[in-house]
Amino acid sequence: MTSLSDRIPIGLKFGYAVSDLGKNTFVILASVAIFVYMVSFLGVPPGWAGVLFAVSKIWDVITDPLIGRWSDQYESRYGRRRPFMFVGAFLMSAAVGLMFLAPFGADVSWQPKAAYFVGMLMLAYTGLTFISVPYGAMGAEMTQDYEERSNLISYRMTFAAFGTLIAFVLVPLLVDTFSAGDEPNLEGYRRTGLVLMPLLLLPTLITVWATGRAKRSIQPPQSFGLKQQIQIVFSSRPFLLIALTYLIQVAMITQIVASLAYIIFYIIGVGRDDVSGIQATMGGIMVVCAILSFPLWLWCLKFWDKKRLYFIGTLGFGAMVCLMYLVNEGDLIFLYINLIFLGFFYGPYNLFPWSMLPDVISHEQAKHGGSLEGLFNGWWTAFHKVGIAIGPAIIGLILQFSGFVEGTHDNPLPDQSPEAIAALKFSISLIPGLLFLSSLLLIRAYTLTKDDQVALGSR
Repeated sequence: MTSLSDRIPIGLKFGYAVSDLGKNTFVILASVAIFVYMVSFLGVPPGWAGVLFAVSKIWDVITDPLIGRWSDQYESRYGRRRPFMFVGAFLMSAAVGLMFLAPFGADVSWQPKAAYFVGMLMLAYTGLTFISVPYGAMGAEMTQDYEERSNLISYRMTFAAFGTLIAFVLVPLLVDTFSAGDEPNLEGYRRTGLVLMPLLLLPTLITVWATGRAKRSIQPPQSFGLKQQIQIVFSSRPFLLIALTYLIQVAMITQIVASLAYIIFYIIGVGRDDVSGIQATMGGIMVVCAILSFPLWLWCLKFWDKKRLYFIGTLGFGAMVCLMYLVNEGDLIFLYINLIFLGFFYGPYNLFPWSMLPDVISHEQAKHGGSLEGLFNGWWTAFHKVGIAIGPAIIGLILQFSGFVEGTHDNPLPDQSPEAIAALKFSISLIPGLLFLSSLLLIRAYTLTKDDQVALGSR
C-alpha cells in the first residue's frame, strides 16, 4: 500500500512526464532516420555512417556522468535539476533544426556533409543530456514507493510513446509533404527539422514549470571524485545487471529501427512512393499496442514483481524479433500481426527497467549516503546511449561488408545484390532477436525485491 506521503498528485505526474514527449521524439528520430538519411541522402557509405553515429554517441556518453554529478552538487533557488533541463531544451531543439540545414549542394562529396551533420548531432545530444540525466534524477527523488515508481514511469512512457509516434508517423509524412516530387528529398528534411523545433522545446519547458513544487532530495550533496564515482557505480551489482541488460536490448532495437525504411523497400518490396506511409503505419501499430498494454502490465505488478514481468516481456519480444526472419516479399499482413505482439511485449521494456533504477538508487544511497540520483542516472543514460550507438554501427558494418550500395542525390534507394539483402534480413531478425534473448540471463541474476524497498522505506 502506497503511503500518502509517497503518492504523487496526478497533475504533477502529467507535468513531470510531458518532457518525455519532446526528448523521446528526438531519441527515436535519431534512431529511425539518421542512419538512412546519412546513407541514402548524404551518400555516406553505410559502414562510415554507423561509425560516425557511434562517435556522436561516444561524446554523449562522456557527458552523461559529468552532468549527473554536476546536478547532484548544484544548488539554486530553482532546485538542482530544473536549470539544466531549461538550458538543454533550447540547445537540443536548435541543434536539431540546424542539423538538417547543411549548406551543401549535390556536387559536394559526402565527407563535409557528414562532418557538419555529426557536429550538429553532437550538439543536439549534449542538449539531450542536459535534459535527460537531471530529469531521471528528479523522478527518483519524487517518491520512494516501489509501486508508485512504476506508476510514475507509466505516465512517462505514455508521453514517450507519443513522442515515438511523432518520430515514426508524423516525421515521414512531413518529409513527404515538404519534398518536391514523388520521393523524399533533402528539402523535405530541412523543412521538417524546422517544424520539429517547437515540438522538441515546449514539452521540457512545461515540465520545468510544472515541477517547481515537486518533492526534492533531502540527501545532502556530496563531492565524489571520478575514481569514487566509478567505484560506487561499478561495485553495484544490481545496477550493472539492469544497465547491461538495457544496453543490449536498446542496441538490438536500434539496430532494427535504424534500417526500417530498408526493410520496407528491399525485403517487403513496397514501392518507393509508399515507404513513408508503411513506415508510419508500422510505427503506429507497435506504439499504440505498447500504450494499450501499460495498464495490464501495471495490474500484473500486484501479483508479480518487476523482475518477473521484465523477464516475460523480454522473452516475448526476443521471440517476436526472431520471427521477423520469416517475413518475405509482400508479407505485410504477417508483419503487422507480428508488430501487434511486439508492441505488447514492448511494454515491459519501457516500464520496468526505468522503475527498477530508482530502487537501485535507494539501495545504494542507504550504503553510501548523500545524493546519488544524478550520479546513477548519468551512468544509466551513458549505458543507454552506448546501446544506441552500437546498433547502427553493427548493421552499418554488416551492410558495408555485404556490398550494400549507398544512395545518391538522384537515387536514394539503388538496387542491391541478393547478398546485401540477405545480410539486411539477418540483421533485423535472428541477430538482434537472439542477442535480446541472451539478456534474460542478466535479468535472472538481478536480486532486489519489493521487500528490500519496503525495508528501506521503514528506516
